Amino acid sequence: MSKLINTIIEYVNLNGIETVSFDIFDTIIFRNVSCPSDIFEICHRLFSKNNHLPFNASEFSRIRSEAEKKARLNDRSSEIFLDDIYRFTPFSDSVSKELYRIELDVEKDNGFILKSMDDLIQMLTSGGISVILISDMYLSKQQIIDCFFYDSTVIKNLPIYVSCDYKLNKRDGGMYKYLAEEKKIKMSKWLHVGDNYHSDFLVPEKLGIHAKHAHTLLDTNKIVDLEKAAFSFPLISHSARFIASVHSSNSTHSVAYELGSFVWGPILMSFADWVIEKTIKLNASYILCVMREAVVFAPLIELRIKQRNISSIKVKKLYASRKSTFWPSIDLDNNMWFEDLIHTILGVRGYTVKDFYSDFNLKSDSILEHFDSCLVRVVDGMYHEGENLLKSIISLARGNIENVKNNILQQKNSFKDYYQINIGIPYDSCTVVDLGGGGTIQHQIQCALNDKCASNLLFYSSERIYRYVDTTIYSSFINSVENSKRLSQSLSRSPECIEPLLIGDSGTTLKYKDDINVSPILGSNLSINSGVFEEFMLGVIAYFKKHVELGFSSISTNEILPILYRYISIPTRLEAELFTLLHHEDNFGASKTYPVISNEQCELVLDEGLDDFYQQFIKTPKYKVGKIHWPQGIFALLSEQFLVERLGLVSGESDNGVLNLLERILDEKWTRFSVYGAGLFFEKLLPYLQENNLKIDYLIDRKADISGRYKVAGFDVVSLEDALAVGANKILISSFAFKDEIAKNIYEQSIKHSTHAIDVLSL
Repeated sequence: MSKLINTIIEYVNLNGIETVSFDIFDTIIFRNVSCPSDIFEICHRLFSKNNHLPFNASEFSRIRSEAEKKARLNDRSSEIFLDDIYRFTPFSDSVSKELYRIELDVEKDNGFILKSMDDLIQMLTSGGISVILISDMYLSKQQIIDCFFYDSTVIKNLPIYVSCDYKLNKRDGGMYKYLAEEKKIKMSKWLHVGDNYHSDFLVPEKLGIHAKHAHTLLDTNKIVDLEKAAFSFPLISHSARFIASVHSSNSTHSVAYELGSFVWGPILMSFADWVIEKTIKLNASYILCVMREAVVFAPLIELRIKQRNISSIKVKKLYASRKSTFWPSIDLDNNMWFEDLIHTILGVRGYTVKDFYSDFNLKSDSILEHFDSCLVRVVDGMYHEGENLLKSIISLARGNIENVKNNILQQKNSFKDYYQINIGIPYDSCTVVDLGGGGTIQHQIQCALNDKCASNLLFYSSERIYRYVDTTIYSSFINSVENSKRLSQSLSRSPECIEPLLIGDSGTTLKYKDDINVSPILGSNLSINSGVFEEFMLGVIAYFKKHVELGFSSISTNEILPILYRYISIPTRLEAELFTLLHHEDNFGASKTYPVISNEQCELVLDEGLDDFYQQFIKTPKYKVGKIHWPQGIFALLSEQFLVERLGLVSGESDNGVLNLLERILDEKWTRFSVYGAGLFFEKLLPYLQENNLKIDYLIDRKADISGRYKVAGFDVVSLEDALAVGANKILISSFAFKDEIAKNIYEQSIKHSTHAIDVLSL
């Protein structure tokens, strides 16, 4: 059983609960779509098979959504039926009736009961607990039964109360009060469960009803909205992601877990399937997952192979790194091998003079004593005893060149022995899997073994892989040319945004022991990352299992692009905060680790200014690379809406603008006020005002000055002068484009009617 279900059962038993009510949608019933409005696009596609509509699926979806808003605004209770909605579309009666029929069919085809909730309800009813279902919905009780509960003997016979049937809803408490009286329910013995924080949690709690909020810590609705805004093609189902996140057996409920279950679970499942399909097509029999990412990739690919009942492919971990394969890959027959070696080492982040002395077998001296912690990449500007420090240590290394050569030969043999003893498979029968980037490790393995694998399969690749285009075979899940959002470039610039979660607390492979097993020698464990990594992996595995349990099909690369792009480019504050707990280290064996996001990085960006830093980052994506590891994460920490606004995914008239205004109302603790502006913005705002039990005294609009009073959403629209004359003293401006002109008009009119002070609130 999931933690949520166990919590409900325990709560019922401990508190003597006699009645349990459940929200229906996204609590018991889920849909095989990314969001409810996808149902409308499917309707359009089905209708268009035999008919013609003069607009595409997304346009129809917008028309259908706007028609619903119009229908609600024209009903005083705002509780409507599906046929009411179609009366506000521009279609003929015959077309409307056909679309109405198709929508019910699509709901039936795409909805399913979550089995664990069905089992819970049966358990409660058999234990003598009264169970009720409640929904704020435009589908009637009978339509809900016909579409979703037709095959459930228990649920379809439960009392079901739907807002459209009773002209009452949960969000203002009306439905709860009605049920308490109608069913003679004691609120102190009543538990309600649902996914909406306001309607299913706050409202019942205020009425004295026990409430459990079935929710995620991440704002999953906002995440999906941003995914849809960034990409035009269909997304994967929201259901498996949400269910894996909320209905987990994990003992903790953490952001790390949800990052695995809701965000990276589908991405990594798609990647695992891609790797498996590539391996099958290449007739390879083994998948070698390169450490350290193998701690994630290997078990997930093995799990997916098992889920797909594939017996012809085996998975092994290959302990290798840039460091451990660097020395074995050096071609001593190349006359420039020493110069190439020095050039590579100068580019290693975090590589110190102490590391240099160790790798080149140099004896301790006054240079090491004074400069051991200095980075080799910056010592060119330093001097010791009058000599350039970089030239001095290079000279020492060159003077020890024979020992260096012997060391290279010894490490080359050690790596070959390690491969033969621990892997023992012909390299050309393997595909080699890694996170990716420039393909350096894969090329070095090939050089060290003097053999090619079937293919190197990378999660992503940068332009740097083309350095080896003449010798090494690569294939990339997310490559540098296929997607328009430059995801590979973003990952190459900021691998820290995911790599710490893919390597866990594993130390990098340094070299190999001179023993019978030729065991890998690993660097220090990143124990600081252990807890977050373990919860992340539990979330990913939960998604894999839930995806299969719910019977969903495989996920294409295109379907995960919106998820990946949103995560890298527009992370939420909670996601970014998680990376203040994670450290990263260079995989060349450098001994230093660094926090992915730190206070110092935030201060650096603030000192430069958010807008100025962002402009520099857009012009030059590698701006401050090495100092600011994940710029988008920093932006999210400092201002969660900053990137949303800069990327043009929000405007003042959008739902986000509405939510921002609502937040201001709640911050100011306004509970009763007049509203100026009866247009589209008000239509979007009204449901949120009703949901939060905020009362409108007068609805004001300039049109009432011209044509007299009229009605909108059941409200009389009056002129500003009339509202002020009867005592309106708090006025909310429900407009973004004309807020300044409206504020000025209110100020001028308030002087004319100077009987009381006026408080004005706007975006």
